[in-house]
Amino acid sequence: MALSVVNNNASLNAQQNLNRTSTALSKSLERLSTGLKINRGADGPAGLVISEQQRAQIAGLTTAIDNSNKAVSLVQTAEGALNELNTLLTKARGLALDSANSGVQDSAALAANQSEITNALSTINNIANTTKFGSNKLLLNGQAGVLATSITNPSTLGQIKAGATAPTGNQTIAVGAAGGGSITGAGNLANVALDGSVLASGGNVTAGTAAGAATITISGGGLSGSVVANIQNGDNAAAIAAAVGGALGSSFTVNNTGGGATQFQIIAEDSNQAVTVTFGGAGAASVATALGFAASTPFTGAAGTATLTLTGGGLASAGVVVDLSATSTGATVVSTVQAALDAAAGSGNFTVSGSTGAPLVITSKLSSTAITAVAGAANTSTTTAPATATGIATTAQVGTTGASVSSTTVTNGTATGGRGTGANNITSAALTGSGTLTLSGGSLTNSASIVVSLATGDSSATIVSKVQAALDNASANGGGSGKFTVSGSVGGKLTIQSNVLGSAAISIQSDSAATAAVTGVSNGSADVGIAGNALRVFVGATEGTVSTGSQGLGNAVTLGDATTGLTFNVGVAGGKATAGSNTVNVTDNSLSFQIGANAGEFSKISIDKVTADRLGTGVSGLNNIATTDLSLIDVTTSNGAQDAIKIIDQAITDVSTIRAKLGAFQTNSLESNTNSLRNTLENTTAAQSVIRDTDFASEIANFTRLQTQQQAGATVLGNANQTTALVAQLLRG
Repeated sequence: MALSVVNNNASLNAQQNLNRTSTALSKSLERLSTGLKINRGADGPAGLVISEQQRAQIAGLTTAIDNSNKAVSLVQTAEGALNELNTLLTKARGLALDSANSGVQDSAALAANQSEITNALSTINNIANTTKFGSNKLLLNGQAGVLATSITNPSTLGQIKAGATAPTGNQTIAVGAAGGGSITGAGNLANVALDGSVLASGGNVTAGTAAGAATITISGGGLSGSVVANIQNGDNAAAIAAAVGGALGSSFTVNNTGGGATQFQIIAEDSNQAVTVTFGGAGAASVATALGFAASTPFTGAAGTATLTLTGGGLASAGVVVDLSATSTGATVVSTVQAALDAAAGSGNFTVSGSTGAPLVITSKLSSTAITAVAGAANTSTTTAPATATGIATTAQVGTTGASVSSTTVTNGTATGGRGTGANNITSAALTGSGTLTLSGGSLTNSASIVVSLATGDSSATIVSKVQAALDNASANGGGSGKFTVSGSVGGKLTIQSNVLGSAAISIQSDSAATAAVTGVSNGSADVGIAGNALRVFVGATEGTVSTGSQGLGNAVTLGDATTGLTFNVGVAGGKATAGSNTVNVTDNSLSFQIGANAGEFSKISIDKVTADRLGTGVSGLNNIATTDLSLIDVTTSNGAQDAIKIIDQAITDVSTIRAKLGAFQTNSLESNTNSLRNTLENTTAAQSVIRDTDFASEIANFTRLQTQQQAGATVLGNANQTTALVAQLLRG
């Protein structure tokens, strides 16, 4: 390399390499001093991105573990309080059992037991309303669950409960009757026989005879198959008609002169199905001609018009055409119409009533839409028209609209229970001998009538109280306290009103004329009352499902799932649920726990309200259906003590179910999750360490190398800086 004074390239090269070594040594010192091999983005952009994400995850996992541990503490706080509720309920159950031992208990002991139970219930309410976690988180009073409350007419709704799937916010409750569309005939039912279909020859009967043996095959007209009439050679129209009539039997009328007219007729007395005749054999053409038929080809008559066509009331759009051809009395019209509606719409969805001399009445339980009825016209065989039999005209008669229920309003109707009323007024006389009243219907079950025994001297007030007591004590047969209301006084009628919405009409019958004279209840046949209308309820725009419910009143409403949706009972008083609107507010106060390191990784649990009025609900088969929850139990009577045992058992189940739910949440959602989080934290920390932490063994070796390289570079730089001195030596010679 040439020697120069102006540019010392060797020195520049040595400086550059020394700077690189110094920079690398500085970074090595930083790695060793911080313990991290990535301290800034320049140290490893991709590694920095990954490690920072992992660092955030590590911090989040640590917090999530802490959150889960705090949640466990909260759950244990709630369960500890619930455990104390179980203890109190067990004590109350013992007191109820003691009171149920009525054979040895006096009123003072029963009152003492009731007082102690009342105190226990007060303590349950206190625990429910004061159990907290921290300073303001109430756990057992509904503020940690899904809470539903009536805010418009609280007295009309009861046992309101909401679950996780219940719609939140204010929900409009519209209450009305399920159906009620009806029609009442403008005229009365009559005892008249109606003809069915008619086949007429179309031409006049002639004096001709059969030119050879022949057959006439008849089908339709209600026949299950076909009937063959054998015609002899030489038979005239009268003989032919006799042969046809003999083959068909009494359900048909055969006229060889058309009943005073000139046509041959076959009248199906009991069917509207058209009749078809087919001629056969060598004399077929001559037989057809003799009877007035244009040809011997098969001939079908007209369908009968002994019909009553019904539409509306929830029936399919085509309606129902009732064949009345087999009816002959008002009673058979009623039974025939009832059977046709049962077949078309299901048994029990329509009620049909009426009798000879009274109107035909049809009421729907399916829809509030009015029922429309049209009677068929008189057929060609008779002047007696279906209108005469049914009291319904041949032009459309439109009935009355029933209850209308929509998402916001209810009009024209009330859900009611069945009712029974004596035919005559109660008299002031006392019974002159023993007697009975037999009751059925109105939700009474097990196919058993209730027989009320009356004694000599019983007054009207005594009779009413005995009937009421019999129904109150008939829980095994669908009765029970609160199911029926019995009323009546001198000058009025004995009336039994069922509180079971939509229940059947109540029938009452006395055993003798003497009993009937005092009670006003018929003894020859039962006095049959009026069936009730079932309940129909909308929650907002959605119709709820109505069921019998624990009270057995047909007043239980469910929106969605029975466990997680919205449920409530509609109040029933005096045998009816008054149509109207209410507003229920549903608030989801479920406890939410952030148990993961990322958004959306949370878990919720709802803790039901456990005050006494929310426990022990939904118990069926009680002696007193008014005892709807734990807060209402009364052990001062034998029946009350039995009811109390059932309700406390349900309350114990309620509390135990909540505890089990909390325990499952603690074990599965919290503790198992915490174990998983700890495992994830360990692995994530290890992964971050691989990316970001300094490998001291490797880095110290690198640091030592760089130190040596720096010292060597400084020496080399010093030597390079001395090369210009050689030029001076050359100049000195």
